[in-house]
Amino acid sequence: YYNTRRDHRRSLDTHARLLAAMERRDAEEARRILETMLDYSEGAILREAEQLEREGVIGPGAPEDPS
Repeated sequence: YYNTRRDHRRSLDTHARLLAAMERRDAEEARRILETMLDYSEGAILREAEQLEREGVIGPGAPEDPS
């Protein structure tokens, strides 16, 4: 999901804000930014997993792994 549907401008801006907060040694702001990043990532991963399960790629409806 990161490469195909990623908002690259948002990602660059967020990482730049995180780096700036770290360079200012503003731990509170850096934690807030990182929390936002992690919340976004968690939501995106869960949405991707739900989509893959609906498509039968993963989960109970997925074919058995032959290996």
